[in-house]
Amino acid sequence: LAQLDHNPNGLRRYPIAISVDVVESRFRVSYVYSSRLHRKETIENLSDNFRKFMESVVNSALTKKEPSVGRIAIPVPTSF
Repeated sequence: LAQLDHNPNGLRRYPIAISVDVVESRFRVSYVYSSRLHRKETIENLSDNFRKFMESVVNSALTKKEPSVGRIAIPVPTSF
């Protein structure tokens, strides 16, 4: 998992900071979290689920079907 530069002793407003950038036409997602609050495996699971969700959104735009994650269908505007 990518890490952002930050002060490990600094206070953060939220327990997990997620940054999404587009670099060379690809998403780059970075996570900053406290190992005192979350296990690395938890963040890796979050990252994997987010990747699957984004793949579903992109595929739905290409096939004109609503994306789904598990059993939940997510409506997406057709203007993507």
